[in-house]
Amino acid sequence: MDPFRKDDIDRAKRLRPEERLQAALDAVNTGVRIRWAALRAKFPAASDEDIDAALREWLKHERADD
Repeated sequence: MDPFRKDDIDRAKRLRPEERLQAALDAVNTGVRIRWAALRAKFPAASDEDIDAALREWLKHERADD
């Protein structure tokens, strides 16, 4: 196993459940912000409202695939 990955796993195992949840929520939030930025780059002339709508559609689609 990659030593950096093992270190990450070991650190995660020491977290309290609420800290794990917060880390997961932070990761999701970061992913959403990255996707919003990608949509902005793809559609530079779009309004923020249009980017928000496209993001919501993307999120619906991603969840529907589960």
